[in-house]
Amino acid sequence: MKRVLMVSTAASMIEQFNLPNIKLLKKIGYEVDVACNFEEGNTCTSDIINDLKTKLEELGVRYFQIDFSRKSKNFKQHKIARKQLAELLDNNKYCFIHTHTPVASALVRLEAKKRNIKVIYTAHGYSFEYGDEVHQEKISGSWMFFKIEKYLSKYTDTIININEEDYKLSKDKFKPQHIEYIHGVGVDVKGIDKIKVDLNKKRSSLGVHEDELIFLSVGELRSSKNHIRVIEALGSLKYELKFKYFICGIGDQEEVLKDYIKQQELDGKVILLGYRTDIIELCKTCDLFIFPSLREGLPVSLMEAMACDVPIICSNVRGNVDLIKDSRFYFNPLSYLDIKKAILTAVDLSKEEYRMYLKKNYETVKNCDINEINKKMEEIYNRVGESINE
Repeated sequence: MKRVLMVSTAASMIEQFNLPNIKLLKKIGYEVDVACNFEEGNTCTSDIINDLKTKLEELGVRYFQIDFSRKSKNFKQHKIARKQLAELLDNNKYCFIHTHTPVASALVRLEAKKRNIKVIYTAHGYSFEYGDEVHQEKISGSWMFFKIEKYLSKYTDTIININEEDYKLSKDKFKPQHIEYIHGVGVDVKGIDKIKVDLNKKRSSLGVHEDELIFLSVGELRSSKNHIRVIEALGSLKYELKFKYFICGIGDQEEVLKDYIKQQELDGKVILLGYRTDIIELCKTCDLFIFPSLREGLPVSLMEAMACDVPIICSNVRGNVDLIKDSRFYFNPLSYLDIKKAILTAVDLSKEEYRMYLKKNYETVKNCDINEINKKMEEIYNRVGESINE
């Protein structure tokens, strides 16, 4: 039986974004192995990771612990992970590898080229901006990420990009055998439509008063997700609007954010909800979804909010601007004043503006439906598989 290896740095990437790919590979006749770090660097709870292992076992998927680190400069750990990966590749015969996340994908390609194994690499947002290779921004490290990706592209059969800017960069600067552009990992638009929410009951469970607006963000609690700037903006609005702001996610910035909430005198108004399994219900309950990331690929949480038919404001970064087409609802993620302005613009929409904005977002997100993405991924898997058999 033909066998494929699915790789990511952290198991949470598999759980949140890659089960559809695994099921698709099984459907078209492949056995699938998964290699990632189940123990560290995950953006979900240990219970969710254990559930993932159970799901993989039920699918007949073998899984392997590789001690990948998400920290790019953790060279000692990278050396350990590379050795583990090399052993896995030597002990198994894989038709091809589908890899995700920068660190794991770099190590995969270095080892795969030694063994002449074809690699599909999904870039979930490059770790550098277009033009960094010109300006050589060595302080931020982004220039070095560009050089690494450029070098490794030669040993990549297929690069999959999920936003227009990254796709253009790949076409202009990189040299894989194939470059594909798809609309992210997909969301179940029809499935989201079917989820019904008792709004009054949900608001009550969150402790929201009848006259309060609900603002919601979904994302890891780390600096690149930029929750702190939204909190700063809301600190300047605390006497102007009645609201509660909920942030869903876990991460190493939890204590920093808690301290900043106190500093801004927003206790009871800004609430960290931790890891949640009811994101769709929360999205359908909120009055405004706020997405402040500094860098993105094509964010699933933003697509889910669009499918939930709620107003959205977001940072004006790649990925976000592929999804939200109305620039009135962009903001500079480094400016709390710009975020404040976008919040006020959104809450002051007329009924007709509100209706048209939601309609436009919904029409856009239908292109990201999981069924459309699966069709494209099946084409890619079949092309790579057929090229091996030639």
